[in-house]
Amino acid sequence: MYLRQSLDRSGEALAVSRQRADCLKLCDVKGWTDIREFPDNDRSASSGVRPAYQRMLAAIRAGEVDAVVVWDLDRLHRRPIELEEFIGLADEKRLKLATVTGECDLSTDNGRLFARIKGAVARSEVERKGARQKSAAKQHADMGRAWWSVRPFGYDAEPDPVTGGWWTSRRDPITKAIVHNPIREHPTEGPLLRNAYRAVLAGTNLETIAKAWNAAGVTGPKGGTWRGANLGPLLLRARNAGLREYRGEEVADGQWPAIVSREVYEGVRAILTDPARRTRSSFGRKHLLSGIAVCGECGHGLGSGTVKTGAVNYRCKQCFKVSRNAAQLDAMVVEAVVARLSRDDAADLVADRERPDIDGLIEQRKALREQQKALGVAHGDGKLSLVAFSAADQRLMEQIDALSAQIDDAPRAEIFDGVIGSDDVDAAFAALDLGRRRAIVNALMTVTVKPTGRGKSFDRTSVDIEFR
Repeated sequence: MYLRQSLDRSGEALAVSRQRADCLKLCDVKGWTDIREFPDNDRSASSGVRPAYQRMLAAIRAGEVDAVVVWDLDRLHRRPIELEEFIGLADEKRLKLATVTGECDLSTDNGRLFARIKGAVARSEVERKGARQKSAAKQHADMGRAWWSVRPFGYDAEPDPVTGGWWTSRRDPITKAIVHNPIREHPTEGPLLRNAYRAVLAGTNLETIAKAWNAAGVTGPKGGTWRGANLGPLLLRARNAGLREYRGEEVADGQWPAIVSREVYEGVRAILTDPARRTRSSFGRKHLLSGIAVCGECGHGLGSGTVKTGAVNYRCKQCFKVSRNAAQLDAMVVEAVVARLSRDDAADLVADRERPDIDGLIEQRKALREQQKALGVAHGDGKLSLVAFSAADQRLMEQIDALSAQIDDAPRAEIFDGVIGSDDVDAAFAALDLGRRRAIVNALMTVTVKPTGRGKSFDRTSVDIEFR
C-alpha cells in the first residue's frame, strides 16, 4: 500500500491517514490481508526524492510484493518516465495494481493506455502549477513582499497560529484570503548583523567576526557554527538593506525594515566581491604593513619574513632590493597615523561634506549597464562594427567604474569610528584589531620604502609617507 501527501503544513499527515483508510477498505474488498505500508508524507511526486517509493520498488524487484494499492495513480506518479519504469516492472513481475478511484490493469494495453493518459494529465497539471507559482513569485517580488520559507538570520515575525512555525504568507482558512505576516528586526540578531557590516567596512576579516559570534553562542535559525564561508553570503543578502531581489536582480524595496543602509550594504558588497580581495586585503595578514607598504624600486607590495636573528622584516619578494625591520617601520607609521588623527582637522577626513545620493548613483550605474547590453546586441546583430562597439563600451565602462568608486567610498567613516575625536588617539588606535589598524593605514596614506645599503641602521629618510 503506497501513500503520499505532497505538502503537509501541519505535520499531522491527515491526508495520508485518509488515504490509508480508503486503501484498507479496498484491500478488504479484494481479500488482501498481508499488507505492507510505504508512506511518503510531505513529498512531491514531481520533484525531490521519495524514500518510501524507492523502498517499494526494491521490494517489488525482490519479489516481496504481488500487488500495489494506491488511492489514485497521481499519488504514485506525476512524471511519465517514472510511470514507464513502473509499467515495465509491473509487466516483468506480473504485478497487480488497484486504485480507490478506479481499476487500472497494467497487464492490458487499454490499462497501460489509461495509466499513460492519467500520467500525461498529471504532468501537465504539474507544469501549469509551476508556471502559476513562478508568476506569483515574480509578482510578490515586484511588490516587495517577503517570500522566505525559512526564517532568515536578523529577522523575526509572529509564529504561525496553527503550527507555531515560521511563515511569511498563508491563506486564511475561513476567508480564503492571502494573509501576509509583518516582518520585523530580530531583537538580538539584528544588532549583531549591523555590527558585522560595520566591522567589515572597518577592515575586520570574516573569520574574526565568526569566531566572536561562536564564542558568544550565536547560531543561525537552523543552528550550527559560523565560519567566514557562511557569514560572507549572509552579508551579501540584499534583504538586509531592505531590498527585494528576484533571481539575483534587485526589483523593489522590501516590505520589511532594513537592518543596514543601502550605502553600508553596497560598501560591504564591494569589499566581499572584489576579485583582488584575497591578495591585497587584510584577510589572513599577520603584520600591519604587509601588502600595504610598497617597494621604492619596483613598486611591488612588501611581504614579511623572519631573519636569522628572529626579527621580522618587511621585504620585497619581487626585486629583493628592499628589506626593513618590521617593528621599526610599524612604529614610524603608527606615529604618523596618530599624529594625523590627533590634529584638530582630523574630522575633515570623514566629514559629510557632500554626501552622495547612493540610490541615484546605483540607478545611474544600472542604466549604463543596460546601455552596455544594448551595445552588445547591436554588435551581435551586425549593426555596430567591432571598432565602434569597443570604443563605446570602453566609454561606458569608465563611467561605470567612476560611479562604483563613489558608491564604494560612501561608508569611509566606519573605518575611523572610535578613533577620530578620541581623548587618547594613540590608545584608541592600539586597542583596535589588526584588520582595523591596517584599514586605517591603507585609507590614510601610502608608504613607500626605498633601497638602502647593506648593514645600515634603520633610516627614516628612506621611508616616504604620503597622506591621501
